[in-house]
Amino acid sequence: MKETGDILAAFDIESPISQDIKEPTVVAVVEDTKKPATKTSNTPRKTRESVVFLIKYFTTSACIFGILMLATNYSAYWNIATSIIYAEEMEVTKKSLIQSVAAASSIDDNDSGSVEQDTFKQLSREETKKYEYTPSMHSLGSLVNQSNNSEIDLWIEITPYENRIIIPTIGKNIPLIDIKQQKVEWIDELNDIFMKELENGVIRYPGSAKPWEEGNSFIFGHSSNFPWMQWEYNDVFSLLDHVTYDDEVVVYYGQEKHTYKIRTKDVISPGDVSVLKDDGNDKSKLTLMTCWPIGTTLNRLVLTGDLISVE
Repeated sequence: MKETGDILAAFDIESPISQDIKEPTVVAVVEDTKKPATKTSNTPRKTRESVVFLIKYFTTSACIFGILMLATNYSAYWNIATSIIYAEEMEVTKKSLIQSVAAASSIDDNDSGSVEQDTFKQLSREETKKYEYTPSMHSLGSLVNQSNNSEIDLWIEITPYENRIIIPTIGKNIPLIDIKQQKVEWIDELNDIFMKELENGVIRYPGSAKPWEEGNSFIFGHSSNFPWMQWEYNDVFSLLDHVTYDDEVVVYYGQEKHTYKIRTKDVISPGDVSVLKDDGNDKSKLTLMTCWPIGTTLNRLVLTGDLISVE
């Protein structure tokens, strides 16, 4: 055997016996080196695929959610968009509303700019008398004319018959609804009453102070609603976030004009009932509340103001 091995070695040839011994060893080494390589190459690939899937999943979900939010609250979002796009027109509306509120408060016969008075001054005595006895003798012009003839100082207060809240900053003039206090059997019944009355404006919460009373006058309204509920005041408070400190809010209540100045602005949780409480400072204050963010009931946007004048 030794000689045979020497001969084979001389010609660089391995013996069959040595091949049988070495081959399993070589195969085993190859198999051991391949297994770890397979594991290390597949793990990063699976991780990348998982990450890509999650990104696509959450991106698609966010897009669908955004589309649904826009579709179900398009009116409120349209109000916000137009207030930004047409900012100048919004400012004109604000000024016009402020002027109309101021002008509606009173008409003084000493106002030389009155069109009615200028017209009557140009009329002859006979024409004036003729006008006074026409069927329209009880018109505002006739009253002004009579006050001039009799030297009566005429001062007329003009206020709306219905209760209203006016927010010049966002160009809103809204009916203010009072709900008659009544016994309710369960909380859902009270909620149904609120939802029904919110079709007609904003609501003064039952039991909260009236504007002329000391305490908290609590008013709430919709910032958005479902698109299939076609009501005029679905998104009446959609721009309430635009109201800020020192802005004025006017409440006509019982044919009296109450002016408030906003002093605080907060976002609170739905279960926070502290906004309904009186802070005990013996003053009249106003609280405005709506759901926030728009299209959700996650939180509540709350503004409070102090009464600064009554006319």
